[in-house]
Amino acid sequence: MFSSYDNLKFSHRLYNLVKAFFIFLFSCIAFHAVTVLYGAPAFEAVEETFLFSLLVSTLSIFPCLLVIGTSSAAWSRLYFDRKPEDETEICLLCLVICTYLGAWFGAFPIPLDWDRPWQAWPITVCVGSLWGHTLGVCVSIFQLLHRISDQNQPEKLR
Repeated sequence: MFSSYDNLKFSHRLYNLVKAFFIFLFSCIAFHAVTVLYGAPAFEAVEETFLFSLLVSTLSIFPCLLVIGTSSAAWSRLYFDRKPEDETEICLLCLVICTYLGAWFGAFPIPLDWDRPWQAWPITVCVGSLWGHTLGVCVSIFQLLHRISDQNQPEKLR
């Protein structure tokens, strides 16, 4: 019924799925720690801080897991070296950077003395990371459209 090749293929996929789960879980914990180091409440709002970390991991790590998988060489090239190899990795890098910058810019209104309900932790950083992610998607789309239009032009016009 099933060959040994199918079993091997299934076990390899299962291994990659478990590895991806642990990468995602580690990223949530790492983002939580970094967020606390940047000044988020360590004990008063643990649940809110972890949910923010879960959001940032979902917006930045999950797309990378879906596209580049669990290859440590690809992760190192994309995250540490910031040297993407193709258009897909360029889009991923843009998405990740815009998400992080959006969260960072979203923290600016928190210390202001306006005492508004929307300034409570982590509303502004969540909204900022969502806006940053949206901006990253838009920039990636325009970048891909620009590359496609450049490829479709005749050689003389370039």
